[in-house]
Amino acid sequence: MFWEHLGPDDILTQPEAEFENLFRIPRTLFDSILERAAVSGLWTVNSGEPVAKLPGAKTHHLATPLALRIACCFRRLATGDSWKSLVTASRLCKSAMRDFFPGFIKWFVETFYSDWVTGASGVGFQHEDDVIESERMFRQMGLPGIVSSMDGVHCAWERAPYSKKWQFVGKEGFATVGWNVHILANGKIIYIAPPQPGGTNDKTFLRHDQLIRSMRTNPMFTDRRWRVHCVNVNELQGCASLCDNGYHQWTVCMSGYKNPGLPGENAWACRMESVRKNVERVFGQLKVRFGVLKRPFYESGKCAVDRIHMIFQTCAILHNMLQHEHSLDTIGLNAADWMELGPDLQRARARLRLKMQWRKHDGPGIGHQQDHSNYCSVEGVVPDEIEHDFRLRRALMTEHFAMVSMPGFDHITFPHDTPMWLRPASECRPRNTYVAAPEDGHAADGGAQGEQSQDSEDAAEMDNSDTESDDDDEDCM
Repeated sequence: MFWEHLGPDDILTQPEAEFENLFRIPRTLFDSILERAAVSGLWTVNSGEPVAKLPGAKTHHLATPLALRIACCFRRLATGDSWKSLVTASRLCKSAMRDFFPGFIKWFVETFYSDWVTGASGVGFQHEDDVIESERMFRQMGLPGIVSSMDGVHCAWERAPYSKKWQFVGKEGFATVGWNVHILANGKIIYIAPPQPGGTNDKTFLRHDQLIRSMRTNPMFTDRRWRVHCVNVNELQGCASLCDNGYHQWTVCMSGYKNPGLPGENAWACRMESVRKNVERVFGQLKVRFGVLKRPFYESGKCAVDRIHMIFQTCAILHNMLQHEHSLDTIGLNAADWMELGPDLQRARARLRLKMQWRKHDGPGIGHQQDHSNYCSVEGVVPDEIEHDFRLRRALMTEHFAMVSMPGFDHITFPHDTPMWLRPASECRPRNTYVAAPEDGHAADGGAQGEQSQDSEDAAEMDNSDTESDDDDEDCM
């Protein structure tokens, strides 16, 4: 929308690609959001806009175009620019945009958050079929009973209250606001816990996590039983989420070994950490795509944390919308989306064959009869931090991964238990190349270039926005 106020449309060789680079969403998605906002009745629409003809839209011939105001909000999310620079680009009133942005973000979260992130249940899983489908993808990667990956993410807050700043300063060394976020295997965000001060550790994050609470109490999660290939045990009960060692050692929070010493533990720990990296990858995508999360927040006042939380929720909604727009949320549902283990893991199978011959050792048994009772007692720790069945469940998952990774495993009878990897998104769902329409029988100059790398475009945007003067930061909300 910006270029319509700066020059004619024909100055752009790839208008669709340029629009997505500027606002991080396709034009079709932007138009659907614009229509929902116009008929909401919260804002006045300019009479000359196409959405003014929709039933329920309030119109006025002197109103600032609603499309331009929404585009300015998305541009702020994309780059984190100050209002002074955005006003220069959009030619809008700075005070009007600063008043419009919080109301639009609040409406956006109230309208789309439950539909695109948590669902009606508020925890990301609506019914048992969703739980089974999510577990199937983690099972295909060798981790039965896992339904999500979780980790904490932090964003800098420049104007944290001085009297309480010590609560917001953690390992980063500066004030931050943090969230505990759950991700599916295909990268979709399904739950965001309430914001916490940056000085809070992961264990405290966990106690405010409604999804974890549901995994411990809701029969939809606790009554589920999952097949495992172990010598003495055939099934696991309940669901769990992958995490790092900073969380509680609960049965619903499956972390790796701090000091894996046995080949079976090493192989499982490497697989678990590799699968869990999807949550780290999503955090990187969010901060590269939305510069407002990369730059410090300048919100102040009693409702500052709530506004920061709504901005993070908005970025999560847009992330899931883009996943759906580019069909990335369906990765893993087709057999063609999976590939066999690489040569490095093929060599690990040979080491596991040697492990199967071991009959006596102090670690969790792999591939032979064993007594799991030693893993049901934990001494010298706080009861709330470690549950008795945690080590037993991890030992069973380790044994299961060793069994299904062996060359003699029956992969035909149990195809979904064979450890595999998801193919990269660029192979599963290649993006369509934008090609400019020919004019007067001649191809446009940039038509043959195709779509530029989105990450490089985003990185350039971040670098350019960081060079603004400190005076502009005072204009940020």
